This record gives sequence, structure tokens and C-alpha cells, in this order.
Amino acid sequence: MKEAEHDNQVFDGIDYSQQTIGGEEYYDCTFRNCNLSEANLSNSDFNDCLFESCNLSLVKLTNTGLKTVSFKNCKLIGIDFNSCNPFLLNVKFSKCQLDYAGLYQMKLKDTTFEECSLVEANFSESDLSGASFQECNLTNAVFDLTDLTHADFRSAHHYTIDPERNKLNQARFSHFGLAGLLGKYNLLIE
Repeated sequence: MKEAEHDNQVFDGIDYSQQTIGGEEYYDCTFRNCNLSEANLSNSDFNDCLFESCNLSLVKLTNTGLKTVSFKNCKLIGIDFNSCNPFLLNVKFSKCQLDYAGLYQMKLKDTTFEECSLVEANFSESDLSGASFQECNLTNAVFDLTDLTHADFRSAHHYTIDPERNKLNQARFSHFGLAGLLGKYNLLIE
């Protein structure tokens, strides 16, 4: 049983930085303009929640449930999402900064990343089938043994994906992104 339950609440402009607020349940809650940097949210459950214009950099998410959670205009630098509770994991990111995020071995089928910065994010061995990377910056993002079946990279940029080390069946790319698929061959694409 969780320590506290919060239903349909709005948390606005609160500074939780470096605090431990784990072990709680949140249903249909909105976090707006909150500073959660380096906070410990371990063992909490977020259900149908929205984080908007929040700083969650380096937040701890050990065994945290993210069940239909949207992040909009949030700073999520260096978060280790790998430690989240995988049960019913469902997230969406819009205009977020997810640089250096750990997304290793995660099931992120049909996840939407819209206008996000994912510099050096690690997607190794994850299931990103059906995922969409709309207008995302994927500079030095790592895709290794990743399932990208039906993933959409048509408007993404700065990615490097080795077709021999990833599953790309029916993945969508624009002709402008071909260099990101052929980089290991040292070709000159003009």
C-alpha cells in the first residue's frame, strides 16, 4: 500500500528538488512549472498524469510506475528510465529535453517523441516498434539491437542507425536521412 494517494490535483510551481516524495500514488494529476530535479520519486505510481514545463533532470525513478503519463516542455536530462516499473508503462514526450536519458532494454512500443532533444539517449535493446520521432534531434543517440519495426524517423535528424544491428522492418525514413543509415560505410552522399 502506498503512503499517500492524490486524485485529480494540480501541483503548480512547487520546488521538490532533491526531496524524497516516493511511495505515493497520483491519479489524473497535473504537475506544472515544478522543479523536481534530483528528487527521489521511487516506488510511486503516476496514472493518467501530465508533467508540463517541469524540470525532472536526474530524478530517481526506481520501481516508479508511469502509466499513461505525458511530458510537455519538460527538462528530463540524465534520467534513468530503465529503473521504472515496466508494468503498463506508457509515456509520451512533446517538446522535451531528454538528453543523456537511459532507455536501455525498455518496451516503448508506439511511444511518441515530438520535437524532443534526445542527444546521446541510449535506446539499446529496446522495443521501439511503432514509435514516432517527429522533428527530434537524435545526435549521438544509441540504437543497438533495437526493434524499430514500423518506427517513424521521417522528420527526425542527426541520427545514426546501423541497419545490420537493428530491426528496421517497415521503418520510415526520408531520403534526407539516408546518411544516418549508411554512415558506417563511409560513403559520400550528395
